[in-house]
Amino acid sequence: MEKKILTIVICAYNMEKYIQEALDSCIVDNMNRIEVLIMNDGSTDKTAEISRSYQEKYPEVFKLVDKPNGGWGSNINLAVGMAKGKYFKVLDADDWFDKSLLVQFLDLLEKNDTDAFISSHAEVSSIEKVVDIPDWRMYSGSLQYLDQLKDSIFFSIWDACFKTSIVQAHHRDLPEKTLYTDTLFLSQIIPFLNKVFFINIPLYNYRVGRVGQSVSAESVMKHYKELLLVTRLGLKVLDENDNKKNIHLISRVAQTYRSNMISIRKSYGKVKNVRKILMEEDAYLKKNYKYIYEATNNRLDFKILRMTRYVLLPFFVGEKM
Repeated sequence: MEKKILTIVICAYNMEKYIQEALDSCIVDNMNRIEVLIMNDGSTDKTAEISRSYQEKYPEVFKLVDKPNGGWGSNINLAVGMAKGKYFKVLDADDWFDKSLLVQFLDLLEKNDTDAFISSHAEVSSIEKVVDIPDWRMYSGSLQYLDQLKDSIFFSIWDACFKTSIVQAHHRDLPEKTLYTDTLFLSQIIPFLNKVFFINIPLYNYRVGRVGQSVSAESVMKHYKELLLVTRLGLKVLDENDNKKNIHLISRVAQTYRSNMISIRKSYGKVKNVRKILMEEDAYLKKNYKYIYEATNNRLDFKILRMTRYVLLPFFVGEKM
C-alpha cells in the first residue's frame, strides 16, 4: 500500500445535506496519497449511507468509522490513534477544500519535512466568498522557527496541518459531548511546534451562516457552560512544562478568552446572571493567571467591556478567531 502523506479527518453528525461536497473535494489527482477518515458521530440521517458509497468506490482512500454520538472531541480522540498519514488535518463535514489547491498542498507536503504547515482559508456564505488575510502573510512560502519569531502567530483549526507523530505524542483526550474543543486541541499541540511552513493559499472553504453552527449566537446561549469549561481547560495547558514562556500559546489563550467572554456577554438578557458569571471568570483569571489577565487588556474594546463590569458592550467589540 502506498504510504499516505496526509490523513484528513471529517467529523460528521447529521450532515447529509453537506457531506458530499466535503468528500468530493478530496477526490483529486493522485489521491491515493491521502486517507480520509469519516467519523460518523451517531448520525440518524443519510450521512453514513452517503459516506459508505465513497468507501466502496475508493476503498484505498475513504474509511467510514461508525461510532456513538460523542461530539467533535470524541471524533478527534479516536481519529488520532487511527491516523496513518505523515500529516494530520481536520475538515468539518459542512466545509470543503479547494480541489486545485489541495493538489498543490499535497505536493508541498511531499517535498518538505516540518512540524506543521499553516495555510489560509475562505469564509463562504450563500451571498459571498471572503478570502482571509492572515497576519502571518509576510512569511508565506517560507519555513520559520517559531521560537525565533518576535511576534505571536495565530491560526485557526481550518488553517492547521500538523505532523501526525507530534499529534499522537502530545494529544490528550478532549472532553466528549462538548462544543468548542477545537481551540483546546490547538493549544495542546502548539507548545511542541518548532519548524512551521507557511503558505498563503485559501485551501479551506469555511461555510458561514448555516443554521445550527456552534459559533452562532443561539448556540452560544445554549452551550455557554461548555464554552466556559473549554476556556478553563485551555488555561490549564499553560501550567505544563515551559508553556508560560511560549508567546504563541499565551497569545492564543488570551485571544480565545476574550472571544469567549464577548460571545457569552452577547447573551445578556437570555442567560441568567450572565454578568456575574463573566466577572467570576475574570476574578479566577486574575488570581490564577495574572499575566493572561493583563494580556487580555491589550484590546481597547475588551478593556472597556471589562472596566464597565460587562455593562457597556462597545459597538466595535469583537474578536477574529
